[in-house]
Amino acid sequence: MRPLNTANIRRKTTRSTNEEAFWHLIELAVHLLNERPPNSATTYAVRELVRKATEKAAKLPLTSGPYTRYISDAGAQTVKTGAVPVKDHIVPIAYVIDLCTRYLPPSVEELAERVKFCRATAVISTEEDQALRKAGLVKCMPDDWDGVNPLARYEKVGIIVRPIRESES
Repeated sequence: MRPLNTANIRRKTTRSTNEEAFWHLIELAVHLLNERPPNSATTYAVRELVRKATEKAAKLPLTSGPYTRYISDAGAQTVKTGAVPVKDHIVPIAYVIDLCTRYLPPSVEELAERVKFCRATAVISTEEDQALRKAGLVKCMPDDWDGVNPLARYEKVGIIVRPIRESES
């Protein structure tokens, strides 16, 4: 067995901040979208990079936009009873990934904005999640979505959510 050539492996002695990791993941995703053929392997790799970038984005300071967390009354009741609620991205990550892989690859800045836009989450009940599933809105936005209102999926099926105050989280 040949020994592993470690000469080209970069050793990192410090940890990246969430912001550094976010931008690195976004850059990698855009690089793959621009340089690799559009196939299932590329889509899988981009999906995983965007998911990880979304996790990092959720930890970044909130500057502007709909990045807050939301909760429905049924979701709050689910939490109070000790049952497990559903944590749902208000704009599905799958929707953002689909935009990236279906159309022209975005720039680094465009993808970063899309990921930051979908980092907001809502706590909903399993029944409300089923309503989204039944309406076909688990991984996509409504066909008539204006691209502005991030709560359009919930409104379409009658789910009312409100921002979570810091004291509630």
